[in-house]
Amino acid sequence: MKKSIGLIALTAVVGAMLVPATSASAAKVGAGVGECRVTLAWPGSGGAGDCTGLAVGGVFLDHLCLPTCALAASVDSYSNICIGGLPPLIGEARGTLSLDGSHIGSYHWVRVGAIAVITVDPADPSAVETAGSSTVDTGAGVAAFLPLPPFGTCANPNPAMSVEIAGAVFAVQVP
Repeated sequence: MKKSIGLIALTAVVGAMLVPATSASAAKVGAGVGECRVTLAWPGSGGAGDCTGLAVGGVFLDHLCLPTCALAASVDSYSNICIGGLPPLIGEARGTLSLDGSHIGSYHWVRVGAIAVITVDPADPSAVETAGSSTVDTGAGVAAFLPLPPFGTCANPNPAMSVEIAGAVFAVQVP
């Protein structure tokens, strides 16, 4: 797992460096990867504790994580769609992101199976993907969602299931 995160981090940072800037006031580009663990009532809905772990890379360029930073992602809300007695294949979560204790933005993710698509807004933590919002997300990425046994199902939820999450985010800041 550590080798995979290292390879993803190196690829993301090198890729971010290859994006040219056209002037001193041009958009800034950053990329980073992270891994964290959280305990959820799964399936379920509501809030949960922070997903805590490590991050590597230059996320939003305002915070450089080399070699690593402490990562905390609050899980302010999450929900799952249950179909029958199966484990939920679709889920959604929202919260805030912090690196080394400094707030860097808020996120929204939609999960299908083990893969989640993430959008991040560092400018306004209260306006991520809300209905009717004119906020433009400035970061996007993907994450793997790996629930650890014992698993919960819609018919028989696990009130304290651990979940490993690893992903990468590419971000742009427009002046």
